[in-house]
Amino acid sequence: MAITIKDIARELGVSPATVSLALNNSPMIGALTTRRVKETAFRMGYVRNQYSRTSARSRSGTVALVVPEIENLYYASMVKYVTMEAKAAGYDVYIAMTQESIRDEWRILRRMAQQRTEAILLSPVNAGAPSQDYLAWMNECPTPLVFLGARHPGVSSPCVMCDLAAGMEELTSHVIAAGAKKIALVTGESSVETLQMRLDGYCRALDKAGRTGEIWRLDPMEYQEAYNRVMAASELPDAIICINDVTATGVLNAVTARGLKVPDDIMVAGFDDSVFSQLSLVPLTSVRQDIPAMAATAMAAAVALIKGDSRAPGALLPCTLVSRDSTAKSYNCGSSPVDY
Repeated sequence: MAITIKDIARELGVSPATVSLALNNSPMIGALTTRRVKETAFRMGYVRNQYSRTSARSRSGTVALVVPEIENLYYASMVKYVTMEAKAAGYDVYIAMTQESIRDEWRILRRMAQQRTEAILLSPVNAGAPSQDYLAWMNECPTPLVFLGARHPGVSSPCVMCDLAAGMEELTSHVIAAGAKKIALVTGESSVETLQMRLDGYCRALDKAGRTGEIWRLDPMEYQEAYNRVMAASELPDAIICINDVTATGVLNAVTARGLKVPDDIMVAGFDDSVFSQLSLVPLTSVRQDIPAMAATAMAAAVALIKGDSRAPGALLPCTLVSRDSTAKSYNCGSSPVDY
């Protein structure tokens, strides 16, 4: 349940009127009491819905997009297309980064809810699980909230994302069809739902084909960690699939550094179809998430919620397999990337 003024008053042993006046900086309340009230309100997670106090004529015309980072090309593309869709719908976009901190994510969302932001589009962090208090707060968030690209399980807000499990299953089946018998999946920590979805798709494809697999977990999921993992391996599988193109590039370069050829000795594939997949030493087979469609669908859901339609649905959009030379046994240095 959302924290109310009465809850804060009960905690401090004062009247609700005192709490209300303190939160509104009334000169009738002393500085010490005002500070105690505000500190307690923050500690308890209280959020004032300032938007509900304003008339339609004083709308801010602003939505917030909260992402873990923007150095990652996936999130940079998300920022680009959400901004385009918001502008087309008549909204400006406030962009905030959580730096993969669940604590900062909650702090930012509370601040957005306290301001006159009309909706929040959240791409949640990929590390750490939300506390029960945070989950309860999100379910009572006074500002319309739409998840984009991932979600926090247990929150009823609509989520717009791609079908990562189906995309990974198709990619793994593609590698199997190209002749791989033993396939490794390079991924991150098991508590992240989007990584688990990819793992589920990978396992389904292996089970259907009767193939064996290996799980290589990286922390953090970065180029150098992937490179080092391959260089340290005593034996390598027939194919290595990565949960993003950055780690796939690290894998491919390490395989090459070991004097092996991609794809003749080892096939390598990524996920997200970023620029890395196209500019890699050997063009990478990857899975494309339709970020423009995700942005358009999420913004449409946000606008519907702003207008009071509580039934605004989420969406699970299809992924697209993009086959390139890194999984094609006939690859040679003079070949060109497959058109798509």
